[in-house]
Amino acid sequence: MDKFQNLINRINAKQNFTYNLTPNKSRYIVSIKSVYNGLNPSNENNMRVKIAAIVDAKNHSFDSLGGWFNESTKIYTLDLNLHLSDISTALKLARVNNQLAIYDSLENNVIYLNNI
Repeated sequence: MDKFQNLINRINAKQNFTYNLTPNKSRYIVSIKSVYNGLNPSNENNMRVKIAAIVDAKNHSFDSLGGWFNESTKIYTLDLNLHLSDISTALKLARVNNQLAIYDSLENNVIYLNNI
């Protein structure tokens, strides 16, 4: 299995995951740029090419690539993320980017913005 196949398998199975692109391990993960948003990522043309381009990029503007399955809407989202250590900054950035939630990697917990 090559280095992208594991990511492709996780995406096609609509699994929640974070794949670090940089060494930044700050606690709060905020999605900044959408790569995919829909019901069935396995039908997305060129997903492997998109993932390879992201992972192989020499200079990353983002800290991670992440997949999230929203149980209530059944929508799978694949995003490029920034990792932040301050929750207030993370929440502000999420609101500016019209996100539904951020992820707390220390507590392994989704923090919904409508609950705050």
